[in-house]
Formats: sequence, C-alpha cells, structure tokens
Amino acid sequence: AIAYFISLWFSITFIKVIDMRYNEKEVSKPKELISSTKHLLLPTVIVSILTALAVFGGLILLIIPGFIFSIWFAFSVYAVVLDEKKDTDAMRFSKNLVKGRWWAVLWRILLPTLIFFVVSGTLQMPFDYLSELYRTFEFSSLFVTYAMGLQIDRQFMMYLNHLILIMAGNGIR
Repeated sequence: AIAYFISLWFSITFIKVIDMRYNEKEVSKPKELISSTKHLLLPTVIVSILTALAVFGGLILLIIPGFIFSIWFAFSVYAVVLDEKKDTDAMRFSKNLVKGRWWAVLWRILLPTLIFFVVSGTLQMPFDYLSELYRTFEFSSLFVTYAMGLQIDRQFMMYLNHLILIMAGNGIR
C-alpha cells in the first residue's frame, strides 16, 4: 500500500513536470517539486476511488455504461493535478472535456493503448528471458517502469488537447 502511494505521488509530480515543460515554465528542483505536490495526493486518491466506483458500478449495470463512464472520467486525475479540482468537480470537468467527442476520445485512448501493450509486450520478452535466465534481477521491471512514463505523457497530451479544444470552442462549463 505504501508503494502505491509513493508511486502515485511520483506520478503526480511527473505530470506537474510535463505541464511545466509544456508551458515553458522553469522546473523546480526535484525535492521542491515532490514537496509541492504533497497536497494533491489525497484528492487524487479520492477522485481515483470515485472514478473506479463509477466505472465498476457501470460495469455491474450492463457493462456498456462502465465503458462510457471510463471514457467520461478518463481525465479526472489530470483535472485534480493540473486544475486542482476536487472530488466530483474533477469528474464533471473530465466529462465536459469528453462531451461531444466521446468516440474521438475512445479511439485516442484505445488505439495507442493497444499499440503500447503490443509493442511493450514484444520489447519486454527479452527482459523476461533475461530475468528467467539470471533470476537475481528483475529486468522486466526496469522496462515496465520506463514504459509507464511514456503512457502518462501520452495521456497528459490528450488532456491538454481536449482542454484547448473546449476553451477554443464553446467554453468550459
């Protein structure tokens, strides 16, 4: 459980760093960055739990609502981290970003994710082989850790793209 929170905290910090770089802001020292994102940890956990409950509840209903909810709330964590929205406000914000673009968002999430898993699975095979061969070091963990950073970066860029589209179009509700 502690590893999950530490990993989440570093993911939040990583998202903030990408945002700073994207907006051409000066990136602080790592210790300052990690410290400055501490207040986002609990709201991120709460929104993650609420999103998971909504998606799980939708899956229980008839499966299809779960898929709809997962796309609607795909940007909830980013709304917490980047816009400091809380609880259901973050979920509502995410849904508004997706509104009118559900199919486009679905394919922008689904296709790269499928490609990511196929490519990472293929590239991970040699690391799995080395792990089996030498059994003293988990080579595949190194690859997965690096690859997940790439996944976060892709999702962040999607969030910004949709936010810009909404702001340029009909405004944020």
